Amino acid sequence: MDELALNAIIEKLYALYDGSQSIDVNVNAAKVAPIAHGWYTRVRRTGRALQVLTAAGFEHEGAPLRRSMIEHALGLHWLAEAKDGAVDALRGGNQDTWKKIADSMTDGWVVTPEDLSSVVNAEVPPSAESTYLHFAHLCRRYEESDLFVAWLLETGHSHTSYASAIAYVDFDETATQPHLLTEARHDLQTTSGVVANLLLVASIGFNKILNGQPWTERLDELHER
Repeated sequence: MDELALNAIIEKLYALYDGSQSIDVNVNAAKVAPIAHGWYTRVRRTGRALQVLTAAGFEHEGAPLRRSMIEHALGLHWLAEAKDGAVDALRGGNQDTWKKIADSMTDGWVVTPEDLSSVVNAEVPPSAESTYLHFAHLCRRYEESDLFVAWLLETGHSHTSYASAIAYVDFDETATQPHLLTEARHDLQTTSGVVANLLLVASIGFNKILNGQPWTERLDELHER
């Protein structure tokens, strides 16, 4: 599919929601709605950020953003299905993070471990959904092996790794030394496809919490295109 067609689909997906007003959600999704709004907004803004980076010649360096976009897009399906259980799992995960922060703090921080006590010591109910805070488990739940492969590839280019280094090295077998580059070796030219697909995945997930799933017909049409 050409860039113009993909970008037209992307703009139609962005047009579904601007987040400027309250959302009409299923009565049993009230607790999860603010998080779903936050994640969907994160997907939308990340897509825009990737488009800006690509236009400026930094598509390869967008790997951490692509990784985050993958996680949040699939996560919206989990929120729509698990609802209150997902919220409790996320609260527990947030509390665990702040416990690690409090335990790791040394003198000199403006915020002290004592300042964090209300978060660290809050009563958070355990949730059987906590296992799905791990992306590998989430992909298995939804049988999304291809998304997991994409996530692993982007993870390799996001962290300090062999893959993140050799992107800027050209191994010419005829040369005595590798040629060091100041830009990534490969021009990916995949941003439009990535953004279109992940916006669609995220929009389908977000639509599941909306009252009457009003976007279904439009999403089906865009999926077909």
